[in-house]
Amino acid sequence: MSLQPTIDNINRVLRLIGVTNFSIQKSIDGLGFQIKRKDGTLAGETLSEGEMTLITFLYFMQLVSEGGQDQHQVEGRIVVIDDPISSLTCPEIS
Repeated sequence: MSLQPTIDNINRVLRLIGVTNFSIQKSIDGLGFQIKRKDGTLAGETLSEGEMTLITFLYFMQLVSEGGQDQHQVEGRIVVIDDPISSLTCPEIS
């Protein structure tokens, strides 16, 4: 299975939502992904928490959409996303 469709789809969504300061590219060894800034530098060490979350979510959605490739996959899916972070927020106690 080629990585290029996943790379292309994630980059397309990034552009659609206005993210232009980084993109996903095939890693040098061709076996994975790397994230590059506009200036060509690798962004792995400088990504904000929000950027990491966005990339993770887009990759997850790509995996979900590609899941139909398995011949034994049941048609249609239900994907439940629970946001545990919002559960951690609690009002200040005074």
